[in-house]
Amino acid sequence: MIAILLSLVLAAAVIAVRSPLLLPGVALIMLTFAALDIRELTHQIHESRPGLAGLAAAVALLHLLAAATALLAWRTTHHRHQPARSQATAR
Repeated sequence: MIAILLSLVLAAAVIAVRSPLLLPGVALIMLTFAALDIRELTHQIHESRPGLAGLAAAVALLHLLAAATALLAWRTTHHRHQPARSQATAR
C-alpha cells in the first residue's frame, strides 16, 4: 500500500513540478521497488505459490519499465538543456 501511494505521489510530483532533477530519484525508487518485488518472487517460488510468483514477476517488470522510462526521460531532457558543443571543442 505504501509503495502504491509513494508511486502516485512521485508521478504527481513529476507532472506538477516538471523538473528533470526528480527523474533519477524516481528511477532509483522504482529500482528499489523492483528489487523488493524480486525478493517476493523468490519467496513465493519457495512457498510453491505460482500465481503469486507470477504476479510478483509482473509487478517487478512494471517497476523496471518505470525506472527505464524515468531514466530515458531524464536523458532526453538532460541532452536538450545542454549547450551545443562547437566543432573545435568536439575534436
